[in-house]
Amino acid sequence: MPFSPSIAAAIQAGDTVITSSARAARALRRMHAETQRTQGFEAWRSADILDWESWLSRLWNKKLRAGTETRLLLTPLQEQQVWVRLVRPAIEGRRLISVAGVAELAQQAYALLCAYRALDFLGGERFLGPDVESFREWARGFERTCRNEGYLSRGILPLVLGDPARAGQLEATPKLLLIGFDRVTPVQQFLIEAFRDRGHEVEIDEATNVPPVQGNLLVEAVEKRDEIASCALWVRRELEAHDHKARIAVVVPSVATVRAEIERVFRQVLAPETVAIASRSLPLPYEFSLGVPLAQVPMARSALLLLRWMNRPLLPDQVSWLLLSGFLCEQQDELIPMAEFDVNVRRQAMRQPEQDLDTFLRSTPPGDLRRRLQSVRRFVSQNDQLNFAQWVHVAEQILDAVHWPGTHVLESEDFQVQARWSQLLDSVAALAFDGRTVSYAEFVEVLEQQAEQTIFAAESRDAPVQILGPLEAAGLTFDALWFLGADDANWPAVARPHPFLPQWLQRMHNMPHADSTADWKLAQQVTARLERCAAKCIFSFPSQNAEGTCRPSTLVSSKTQKIKAEALRISIAADEYPSADEDFPAVQTDDELAAVLPWPVEQDAGGAEILRRQAACAFQSFATRRLGARPMDVTDWGLEPRDRGSVVHEILAALWAELRTRNALRAARADDRLHALVQQHVDQALKKYRDRTLQHSWSQAYLDAEQERIVSLMEDWLEYEARRADFTVEAGEEKLFAAVGDLKLQVRVDRIDAINGGRVIIDYKTGMLSGVSWDGPRPDEPQLPLYAGFGQIDNLKGVLLARVREDKMKFIGRVEEAKAVMPGDSKLAKPPYNAAMLQSWQNALLDLGQQFLKGEAQVNPKQYPKTCAYCDLSGLCRIAENDPVSSGDEADESDD
Repeated sequence: MPFSPSIAAAIQAGDTVITSSARAARALRRMHAETQRTQGFEAWRSADILDWESWLSRLWNKKLRAGTETRLLLTPLQEQQVWVRLVRPAIEGRRLISVAGVAELAQQAYALLCAYRALDFLGGERFLGPDVESFREWARGFERTCRNEGYLSRGILPLVLGDPARAGQLEATPKLLLIGFDRVTPVQQFLIEAFRDRGHEVEIDEATNVPPVQGNLLVEAVEKRDEIASCALWVRRELEAHDHKARIAVVVPSVATVRAEIERVFRQVLAPETVAIASRSLPLPYEFSLGVPLAQVPMARSALLLLRWMNRPLLPDQVSWLLLSGFLCEQQDELIPMAEFDVNVRRQAMRQPEQDLDTFLRSTPPGDLRRRLQSVRRFVSQNDQLNFAQWVHVAEQILDAVHWPGTHVLESEDFQVQARWSQLLDSVAALAFDGRTVSYAEFVEVLEQQAEQTIFAAESRDAPVQILGPLEAAGLTFDALWFLGADDANWPAVARPHPFLPQWLQRMHNMPHADSTADWKLAQQVTARLERCAAKCIFSFPSQNAEGTCRPSTLVSSKTQKIKAEALRISIAADEYPSADEDFPAVQTDDELAAVLPWPVEQDAGGAEILRRQAACAFQSFATRRLGARPMDVTDWGLEPRDRGSVVHEILAALWAELRTRNALRAARADDRLHALVQQHVDQALKKYRDRTLQHSWSQAYLDAEQERIVSLMEDWLEYEARRADFTVEAGEEKLFAAVGDLKLQVRVDRIDAINGGRVIIDYKTGMLSGVSWDGPRPDEPQLPLYAGFGQIDNLKGVLLARVREDKMKFIGRVEEAKAVMPGDSKLAKPPYNAAMLQSWQNALLDLGQQFLKGEAQVNPKQYPKTCAYCDLSGLCRIAENDPVSSGDEADESDD
């Protein structure tokens, strides 16, 4: 795409070209270099193209070198820390109010007053509310601090440069060309007029008019995903039509909110060969102009977590991530021992809600890591109060001592991250400008805040497809442009006036977001500029979103031709792709059944869980038993659900081993012995967890509360069982061998009771029981049917699930006669347990067992997506990427 005549003439004359954004400046410099190479030059004079902020910095630096200025021009972070010191006395100690957040708002408000030349407002006497008055007091304090200390705010820099410009003290080219300025603020206009008064020609260039090759289109999609998919297909067609040499813009308001979905769909459509993990380093035909916070980039995140860990605990997931990231490995072969250590730690019961470094070191991590972490503790413990530059040096020593960033093979982007990290440390070190000393905790807090505010974007590869925001496209031209999200809810973007400035003041000076009319006019100007900067221009919007129906933005030209997304796909020969009511293709799979891989019949397959998973989805059973797939253990604060269930099982087994009969239970109640008996067995069950934790720790307090809860739960359950018909507990935690055809299983029965006329099997459940079904070819819970049909228990009269929960204690199951178990609960015999029911269970389980033995492993969930909701294997089967998403309601809890 050639330069506009005005830009070409300015470069030819050696004039300065000033853009509204750094991105536009980079793009123009790149276009100039391409033009020179096309003309056969091997070397050329660089064009004087820079963005507004860089131009101001150049003017200021020349004044410093000339000796006409001695004030310190504050960096944004330095200025923020001045505001923090001013705000803290009024805010510190208030709950739910962030000192840094309020300081940032105050800094923004002051910058607005500077940009719109409204600083006189600070001297007003009229009371305008507590927030506004607090800001005015802080701002006056900020100006006093700047005067007394010789500081200069960046917001006021154009005003400071105005008089030197008029006096001819600032070196500048005879002509200045401004490109891509949708809005010129009063302070920018002030400096422009100062140069004009000195005789410089200053031209504000309008957007280049690219001759259109077709009329604008307005595409109506069904929903956001359909909109993004249609855009991706159109982009692919445009690239193919121009031999991948076209420059295409995808403009997205609030691109960060849909970045992940755009990334996924664009990768699948434009670069399917990069979907595989091993191919991630392949170049992509698209790139985002908007970066991500440096704190979210893995390499930088690992450094921040490690530095925080020196004096503050981390969450268990953060510790695991840090260990498995590889950024702490001195040698490549350290990663496996670290992973094994992490697995073992995750399997431990009663993990702490947070883990400090000292506790971690006592848990004996791999030797080399332990040695390195112990060595860095001294860097923090030996220091108390240092200035920011000194703390930065300490941080670099810590990272060097643990060999951060590990043994990774660094690629281009990794080196860029390291460079950005070094810049971050430099900016924090510059906070030593005032000589203030701080604690290590405050240093890390400032470092983390700045890392969140520092945006990292990998160096542009000049990809043919640029994904950017509406304002970022200023000063750029393209062969084609697609505007995503041109609906009335997103464009113009909804914003609010600044809370520290009165609304009348913002309206009077026409500040951004002062009212909807001002924002609408700016968005209208931006829309018109976008329409002129590309030969083809398409706007799109979803007809509905999560909030309801959407309408096209009123900013889209009324002359724009409207078309449905499906019709657009057909017109560009993309009709082989599904419409919005289908899921966009991700991974193409074969519908053929899995190859037969028989299970060795002489080998035990495990327990009832094998059949439960086989009934739910054949792939579940195959992956867990044959492949050994299991999710990474995720521990919660205190006891895990499975540990709480095990504790209840252990207590009930011990209680009934002592009580044995219903009559003994009633006697213990009558003699007031039951509470002490329950307390004794609860104490014994929790003792092993208490022994693993420190005295007076959070865990001990948690176990005290848990003990009280379990005692109450046990007493309530025994009260329920005391209402039963006469029974005797014959066995508890009984191991049984079950042969389901040729499938050999080892099972454990929680309890076998002798009742009038026979026996019943009882299985304790402490979790949720929702929609339990034992019938049909794929029973939800085949455990009790397995015990009944293949457990070889004589004279069986029924099977029962004992729901031992605070919310609703009861038996659920099938028995011949309800009165023999729980008089008055007729549901237990509807339908009654009988030989026909037992035979149907046996047939279903035999069929499931045969499927497992044959090695059937197809992905066939019983009820998608409900069956998959709690499955941990979605990363292996990838069903969500290949099947339409069902939104069926969850089944209500059932007692049947």
